[in-house]
Amino acid sequence: MWCASRIRRVPSRCDSSHASFDSASSLAGSDSGLASMERMTSQQSKPSAVIDVGTNSVLLVVGRLDGEGQLEFLRQEIRIPRLGQGLQATGLICEDALERGIKSLGELLVVAAEYGLVPAEVQVVATAALRLASNGEQVAVRLEQATGCSLQVLPGNEEARLSHRAVAMGNPNAVAVDVGGGSTEVVWNGGDERRSIDLGAMTLSESFDGTSDSPRDSFAAASTWAREQLSDLPSGLAGDHPVALIGGSAVNLACLVKGLEQFDHTQADRVWVTTDQILSLAEDLWLEDLDQRRSRPIESERVSILPAGLLCLGLALESLAAEGGWTRTVGLSHGLLGQLLA
Repeated sequence: MWCASRIRRVPSRCDSSHASFDSASSLAGSDSGLASMERMTSQQSKPSAVIDVGTNSVLLVVGRLDGEGQLEFLRQEIRIPRLGQGLQATGLICEDALERGIKSLGELLVVAAEYGLVPAEVQVVATAALRLASNGEQVAVRLEQATGCSLQVLPGNEEARLSHRAVAMGNPNAVAVDVGGGSTEVVWNGGDERRSIDLGAMTLSESFDGTSDSPRDSFAAASTWAREQLSDLPSGLAGDHPVALIGGSAVNLACLVKGLEQFDHTQADRVWVTTDQILSLAEDLWLEDLDQRRSRPIESERVSILPAGLLCLGLALESLAAEGGWTRTVGLSHGLLGQLLA
């Protein structure tokens, strides 16, 4: 079990009346949810690393236990190869996307090597893209052969459990909503109940965004379809428990809500956003062209799919009858790393 005593505690920055996360839930001691390592002692454990190969992005997290047994995150690096590009239409991961994925994974393994880790020592997991693609097994083999890593494709429920693990330290009954490129995970009841839905920012965007001469019509069609996919989520389960919003869409959402001049993930942790705000922003962005979106504080690689990601996020909260949620900068990779070091 990943005990709260192993997590560096920081003062809570939540001053809202809404249910929130206490200091233990931050997992680290900086605004970004990542702590820097400033001292080296013989008592500290060897670093460990996790790489999450997602539908849109590939994320590396490196961390270890310090001399007091606290979990500290040393490094976080992200690449956005869009591995699942075209998957919704073809059911396949195409060769160009695979080559981008190999390049991104290789670059992150080089970063892990800076901490004395060879590829075989890095825990590499993959999520929706490899689960859904008809050539997912072949893609996994290619990734392993090209980089020397060992890759595990996570079932949707396991992906959901690990995401919840990362945010539930301060409140085990928190509800986690994790929108990825190819799936949405919702976890509640202390992590015991979870749903994985094949609905994500990239897949929804490729299915509807730009498919009509009228962006307003395509937004309405996307909303109707996505709402149907999420209709089985139990309404009202959030209750008085905090809701954590996880994933790249949530991080970019926080930057938009805070009105930053440019994207800055270090400013994105624990920002309260209402369901109405999310759905309104999703529609506004959907109706904008790419140049208009680029003028906002959004990651350049997410400009094309963020409206769909926010729509997934907002409609999931709507289905749960949740007033809103708190953005978090931790997720699956952090949860898995904590499990490995427990």
